[in-house]
Amino acid sequence: MKRKLILITLIVLAATSFCFADKTINTNEPANAVYLVFKDKPGNFTVNGVPCQNDYFLQQYIEIDPATEIKIEGATPIESVAFDKANTPAEVHKWEEPCEKADLLLISSHADDEQLFFAGILPYYSQVRKYEVQVAYATDHYAEPTRHQERLNGLWECGIRHYPVSAGYYDLYSESYDEALRNLSGYDVTEEDIIAWEKSLLKQFEPKVLITHDENGEYGHGMHILVNGTVKKALENAKSEFPFLQRVYFHLYDQGAVKLTWEDEAFDELGGLTPFQVTQQKGFECHKSQHWTWFKRWIHGRNNEITKAEQITTYSPMDFGCFYKADAYEVTEKDDFFEGIMSYAEEAEAKRIAAEEAAKAAAEAEAEALRIAQEEAAKKNRLRKITFIGLSLLGVVIIIIAIAVKRKH
Repeated sequence: MKRKLILITLIVLAATSFCFADKTINTNEPANAVYLVFKDKPGNFTVNGVPCQNDYFLQQYIEIDPATEIKIEGATPIESVAFDKANTPAEVHKWEEPCEKADLLLISSHADDEQLFFAGILPYYSQVRKYEVQVAYATDHYAEPTRHQERLNGLWECGIRHYPVSAGYYDLYSESYDEALRNLSGYDVTEEDIIAWEKSLLKQFEPKVLITHDENGEYGHGMHILVNGTVKKALENAKSEFPFLQRVYFHLYDQGAVKLTWEDEAFDELGGLTPFQVTQQKGFECHKSQHWTWFKRWIHGRNNEITKAEQITTYSPMDFGCFYKADAYEVTEKDDFFEGIMSYAEEAEAKRIAAEEAAKAAAEAEAEALRIAQEEAAKKNRLRKITFIGLSLLGVVIIIIAIAVKRKH
């Protein structure tokens, strides 16, 4: 595997040797970190006797006490490497847990749809806008386990750091909503199950914005159609069930049009590439198993002539429409899913600034009240002094008059 060769080369350069003998990695120099790649969810396992916390990640970065022999017990990785964490190889992915709260939730039917029909969205919102982005997949590719790694590698290349989630449905081709449901019924999956899963995603991640497939399934794939249709049903009581949800966008939807013109704009945060180019050249590039399909021609062109999203006219990744919005906000720019919506971080910052301004205003009001009180006290004190002096003078005058009267008589 190309990936394994890259990892081996990196470790050789780091003067570290390792072995793939199931559960043991040996190194010449003490290593304080390991990177493990699994074919299937590893379940509970230990590294040098220490339980692994992320026992469902298929790619795991784990820090350990320095050792030249690392024993993995309870699971067998398909790739493993030990190294000094101060010189972590570029190929190592340090995944974070799924979002606590997602600004953007993307529901993709398959591994690679997120790089095709939603091209550019992931790098733009995660790296340029710095939003919390969560990706969820309806299907798993049990017959093609390499696609699990392609999925993770592609997400990482697009700047996604929160580990994706999946319903785990079988990848079965169909050409309609009903056919997709019939296929899944053979695995005891019902329409109600899918709707419940989508609702659980919304409740778990509380996204501000949800994005998913075209209601016609882009090129007519039944699973895409099914995901779109069940999302519609999951949102029937959106305002009461999901008050945090501000907007829902469908690919190619013909209402509330949004055209992602920034897809072909270069950004420093993306190394001078456009969001579309990041997806095209890095994200989809990881999906080697799909490069024999028409998808590669769709995103690259027959002779690699496609360099901009605007060149794709069929199932354009730039065209979306607003299916649902929680308020009457009228979109004007028509190129941003978040126009008029603050991310959770922006919302927290706005609240922090408002709290600081309120505290400052309260402090200023308190200081002003104290100043006024002090001025009033000073006035009263001056008045008391003037009164005392006046009375004193009056007393002296009275005494003088009294003495003068007495002498006269």
